[in-house]
Amino acid sequence: MVPEESAHKVWRSRLSDDPELRRRNPVLVHAGPGAAVKALASEAAGDVAARVRHLTGVRVWHTLDLDNYRAADTVRAYFEDEYLPPPDGVRWHSHAVSSAFGLLGHHLGTRLLAEEKAGSGAARPATGYLLVQHLATPDMVLDLHGDGGFPKYGEDPGSGLFTQDGNPRFPSVTDDPAEAIDPTFYTKSPATAPAMSGIVRARGGGGMVVSRHECVALYERVRALVAPSGVHLPADPARLREWSLVMAVTGTLLAVERGLVEADEVVVHCSGSYTADDFTPLPPAALRTVGGVADVADALHTAAAA
Repeated sequence: MVPEESAHKVWRSRLSDDPELRRRNPVLVHAGPGAAVKALASEAAGDVAARVRHLTGVRVWHTLDLDNYRAADTVRAYFEDEYLPPPDGVRWHSHAVSSAFGLLGHHLGTRLLAEEKAGSGAARPATGYLLVQHLATPDMVLDLHGDGGFPKYGEDPGSGLFTQDGNPRFPSVTDDPAEAIDPTFYTKSPATAPAMSGIVRARGGGGMVVSRHECVALYERVRALVAPSGVHLPADPARLREWSLVMAVTGTLLAVERGLVEADEVVVHCSGSYTADDFTPLPPAALRTVGGVADVADALHTAAAA
């Protein structure tokens, strides 16, 4: 189940083209915001899931449990341990985040590794985290740096752009103070914010909010920086359908330029980067609109039926 504004990001495949597989694997689209989708999914995972299991024997697995993500994302820390030698100084990890599940998983991985290596003298130094967000949902950055607050933007009548110079952790220039660069990042007031803020305060790091204007201004620089890693961004940023990598690198560069990074190196986590040329969106026939939990229940019953 995805918000309507994100439906264009779901990839067409045999699951959508084959009628029987499409029935068994429905893609549900909800017109409400991302937070409403999460609430609706959580509601369906309760009584609705129990009824589906009673009638069909099929279990419905609600994947938004934090541990489902945190356990998988420990791989980030184990990959780092195997392939990135410990730095001579301080290392931060930068990631474009909505609820920061990925960085919470990395943090768990570092704890597990520390336990495994306790007493061996091979333990890595603690690492910091740089959280990158956009203006539509800057809640984790505000939780971490709440003393600064959301800055007040003023419109430049000449350019039509909005500017501010009171908070270096927020964009100095934006087309819209409430803009959403990518609909993937839709979570407001994430429950994970206090935990992530506590980790950053204990281990170092910070938060940055970026604008599309800044991402486009630094786009060619970002494109050149990621190319040696095998990530080939399109020449035209309008072809991007996933902005998380560009957001993360842009936020890191701006944080360095503004003197906000107290580290010797920064590892940028690439959680996604693809273009309009990499996939075909789902056709309308493969999408099913849902307005409430009753619609979700109908879809689940249909999918689980023998």
